[in-house]
Amino acid sequence: MLSSPATQTNQLFVNEQIIRREVQERKKRENNIIIVGISEQNFTSTEERILKDEVEVLNITSIIEKDIPKPNKIFRIGKYNPGKQRRVKVCFDKPETAKVLNIFSDRLNKNEILHEDKR
Repeated sequence: MLSSPATQTNQLFVNEQIIRREVQERKKRENNIIIVGISEQNFTSTEERILKDEVEVLNITSIIEKDIPKPNKIFRIGKYNPGKQRRVKVCFDKPETAKVLNIFSDRLNKNEILHEDKR
């Protein structure tokens, strides 16, 4: 069964919107890195856990490269579960910062792994 020209045009428009959104998402993610292997903090206070994660991330980034700008945002991905370790997402202003960290991530401890932010 053939579609009407209006249906085909509508489908093309929808596909274009999906592609445009995906490109925008990828553009945003290229400023970010994901760090795996940072121990989950055992503090009961959320604020204490966040502060400790920020200190850990800054230590890791300074090991890789001394003059890395401070991240805009640092947060754990997923819901807190005391027995589980979550990944840490680190967001920067520019994609160059994330790229430099990825290039030189081999300077890290083997327990800590740094990835690009991909889906």
